Amino acid sequence: MNMNRTTVFILYFFVLGLMLTQTSIVLTAEVDNFTQRYDKLNDSTLAINSLINKHLLKAVNETNTSNNFCNKDILFKKIYKELAYGIFWSKIEYLIEEDPHIDKRKIDLDASVYRGISFFQSIPIHIGKLDSIVKIGEHIVGIDKFAHFFAFGYDSYKVAFIDNKGVIEALKKSEDTEKGIYGLLGTGVYSYGDLVANYQGMLFWHEFVYDNSTFTQENSKTLIKCKDNKWVIVKNFDVRDYVDYGWDEGINCSKYWDKNFTGIVLSNISILEQENEDYNYMCPIDPWACEFLLKKYASEGEYLISPYCLQEVVRTNN
Repeated sequence: MNMNRTTVFILYFFVLGLMLTQTSIVLTAEVDNFTQRYDKLNDSTLAINSLINKHLLKAVNETNTSNNFCNKDILFKKIYKELAYGIFWSKIEYLIEEDPHIDKRKIDLDASVYRGISFFQSIPIHIGKLDSIVKIGEHIVGIDKFAHFFAFGYDSYKVAFIDNKGVIEALKKSEDTEKGIYGLLGTGVYSYGDLVANYQGMLFWHEFVYDNSTFTQENSKTLIKCKDNKWVIVKNFDVRDYVDYGWDEGINCSKYWDKNFTGIVLSNISILEQENEDYNYMCPIDPWACEFLLKKYASEGEYLISPYCLQEVVRTNN
C-alpha cells in the first residue's frame, strides 16, 4: 500500500466521525482463528440457531401485530433491527457474546497472532477487543462473521436484488468495503472469510422469505411465507445451511496491510506450530478444504477465496 498508516488513521477517524452521525454503524472486530482453534470447543450450532430463531420469531410477531399485511419491507426492517443493527458491533455479536449457552473462546491481543502489531499499525485492533471464536459443526468461525452475514449480507442483497445490479456488482461492492474502513484500511486485515460471510448473507436475505413474487415456487431455504395476510414461519433457520470452510480464516487466509504486518502475523503462527508439533497452524490449515471451496465457488472464487488457498491446491496437486 502506498499510504502510510498515520495518513490512513487520520482518514479513518475522520470517516468514523462522519459515520457516527448515522443511526447504525457496524464495524465488527478482528478475530484470531489460530491460537485457540484446537481447544476443546462444544458445537454451538443448536444454541446459535435457537438464538437467531428466537429473534426471527420476535420480528415476525411485531410485523404481524402492526397489521402490515405481509409487507416485506417492514418485515426486513424488523429483522435487521433484531439481528444486524448496531453501534460498532452488530446486535448478533452482542447476543452471541453474552449468551452463556454458547461455548466460545476469547483471546487478548498480547497472546494472539497479532501480538507485535504496533498501535499505529492497527489502532482498531488495539482500542477494541478481538472477537471470540465458536464452533459450528466442524468449522471454527469468529462471531464477527455473523455480523457480516446479517448486516453486510443485507447490503449485498440490496445491491444485487433491490437495485438489480446483479451478484457480480454486489461482490465488487463487498470487495471495496473490505478494502476500506471496515477492513484493510481500518484494521490492516483483508478477510476473505468476511467476504464469504457477506455473500452467504446476501443469499439468506434473498431466499428466506417467499412472497409469491421472488420465486415461482418455494425455495428449500424458505423460512417465512405469507398466509392469510400474516407472515408465518414454516421452517427454522439453520446456520449450517450457510457456514462453510470459507468463513474460517485459518483456511480462507486473510491478507494484511504490508510485508511487515504480514511477517509479524506469520511469525506468530509459525511459533504456534513449533510449540505444538502435533497440529497444523500455517494457513491454509486444510488444503482439502481449499479444494472444496474452489469447486463450490467456481463462479465467484476470485472475489471470495484467498489466493493462498488457490496456491495450496495447485501445489498439492502437482
